[in-house]
Amino acid sequence: MATWQQLSNRQQNILAELALEIAVIAYFINKIMGLNDDTAWGSAELGWIIGKTVVLAIIGAIIMMVVINRRGEEPADERDHRIAARAHKVAYLSLYVGVCLVIALITNSHIADNYLFGGPSYLSAQGIEMNYMQILVALLATLTCSSVIKSVTQLYLYQWGRV
Repeated sequence: MATWQQLSNRQQNILAELALEIAVIAYFINKIMGLNDDTAWGSAELGWIIGKTVVLAIIGAIIMMVVINRRGEEPADERDHRIAARAHKVAYLSLYVGVCLVIALITNSHIADNYLFGGPSYLSAQGIEMNYMQILVALLATLTCSSVIKSVTQLYLYQWGRV
């Protein structure tokens, strides 16, 4: 891969976005792992963790983009639009698969047992149960994974892809 100065402004933005996403994921997972018992998943502590993570991500994005784009952003050409379109397509497909997996987890959890099916499912019979906050975190993880996949796809297409 080229050095930082040899990369285009667009590639620098994508790398910065990817680095920020990985840092936010690491921070969030570190904080979530501190929640030991099931009562903490429904507490205000999880809300504070999510809120702090969002604020840190916004501040980090602003700082990184100001530093990278201080010389101005390059105008997008047709190749940039094609790369962005292809990356968004891959991200959409990954988001679709992730949401389907979360829905599968929901329908096999005790939530679906009590409200939809009226009996125990396979996962809840095995002791695997999800509460509402765990479902929220699973959906946030799906969104974040989709964004990481989009950034990685864009970097790949800029470096080695034929568009």
